[in-house]
Amino acid sequence: MNYKELSPQQSLEMMEKLKTANRQMHSFKVERGMDTSRTDAEYQKILKHITELKSQV
Repeated sequence: MNYKELSPQQSLEMMEKLKTANRQMHSFKVERGMDTSRTDAEYQKILKHITELKSQV
């Protein structure tokens, strides 16, 4: 199944899981003193997409 074939509700659920995974990766990087700028930028994109999807559900 392609991401574009998902319903708005399914997309929202997937993005919520992606948000959780991103925060876990962020914590992993913080614990190891790694650069988190990429995960921070991705997190903002995820939040924006979630907001857009919520308006469709």
